[in-house]
Amino acid sequence: MGRHLRGGEASRLHHIFALLHQLIRALASGGEIAAADLVAKLGAKAETARELAYRLFTLCERKKRAADALAYNGAGAELAGDRAADPRGPQSRTHRARSVRR
Repeated sequence: MGRHLRGGEASRLHHIFALLHQLIRALASGGEIAAADLVAKLGAKAETARELAYRLFTLCERKKRAADALAYNGAGAELAGDRAADPRGPQSRTHRARSVRR
């Protein structure tokens, strides 16, 4: 039924879980700006945290835990927004759009 985790993997997932809850607290207390600062620091861990947020959202939704589901969904959306951003900034997107039209 459940998957047994070895020491290193369990520790890594516990760390991601703690980061996810830190992001939820940042969203609740400081809004999107505070959360964006934290997401920027996550780096490669952001994708794993996003996946965990959406899995926990689904679980909470099934269990009728609306407040928890809302928190996980908000965190997942914040993490997904960071992933979709172009690291080169909006000017490079504009430049690419112009070069494609030519």
